[in-house]
Amino acid sequence: MALNDGIEKFRKAIDALIAKVGDSALCEKIKHFVDADEAVRDEIKHEAEQDSVDLLVAILRSEYLQPELTTQQIEKIFNAYMAWTNTLDNEEEEMKHAAIFFADLKQLLKLYTRQRDKSMMLSIIEEVNNLSF
Repeated sequence: MALNDGIEKFRKAIDALIAKVGDSALCEKIKHFVDADEAVRDEIKHEAEQDSVDLLVAILRSEYLQPELTTQQIEKIFNAYMAWTNTLDNEEEEMKHAAIFFADLKQLLKLYTRQRDKSMMLSIIEEVNNLSF
């Protein structure tokens, strides 16, 4: 029951972040990463390390995951990433908004991952309970 409550809380937080981000394609791509096979996730993580970029940037530019992003979306992500990495050095309001946008996407990735992990734990518990009877 506690796991179900936790999953529901994550769902509500995720829904709020999706609304805040305002771009369903970006959110969907992050969700597809979380739900992807481990080999795909590992390859994208390797690309992020190899290119010295944030995992989120590697996820959003990845051709392994759908949907394909537009040039405008890719530019927005790049600008948001640059703003996020330089936010301490910059006083511009536009840069701060872009940095917050990138931080929201990073938070969405964390929430999707935690929700998936709780769902997996719940399915294991249910599987064990079904075997007991």
